[in-house]
This record gives sequence, C-alpha cells and structure tokens, in this order.
Amino acid sequence: MSPEQAGRKAYNHKVDIYSLGVIYYELLEPFSTQMERVRTLTALRRPDFPPELPAGPEYRLVRAMLSHAPSDRPDASDILELDFVPPAPS
Repeated sequence: MSPEQAGRKAYNHKVDIYSLGVIYYELLEPFSTQMERVRTLTALRRPDFPPELPAGPEYRLVRAMLSHAPSDRPDASDILELDFVPPAPS
C-alpha cells in the first residue's frame, strides 16, 4: 500500500507505480526467509533502504518508484523508455 493510501490521503495512478516498485524489489532481492521478507518490505515503507542496496539502474528505479512523494515517482511511459527495460511486444 502506498504512503498516500496508508495515510488516507488523495491519490492517483502513482499508487500503482509504488506497488510495482515493491514487486520489482522482490524480484531483484531473493529472501531466504519469510521473516526477512517482511522486515525488509516494512523497512522500505519508511523508506529505509538496506545499506547494501546496489547502485545499479534497476535499484535507482526501485528507489524512484518507492518515493513517498508521488510526483517523484516515474510514470509507466518513463519506465518503458529506460535502456534496460525490454520493449513491449508488438
């Protein structure tokens, strides 16, 4: 749940980007236990990113997607234009 939804504030389509950021993070970071997953995802909501988080483009995208300010989150079209995101099938 995005910060604006959790705070019962007005929200827009950027809540979906936040959720996608959580899913993307889960795909990038394998968890060895369910407890590790819960702790890490709870910390991300603060946002409190793990100090060992790599600095690659995927993780920069995750940070942007999990921004607490919806205006700082990328739009879907911005994500699709990134070099490391494969083009959508036509």
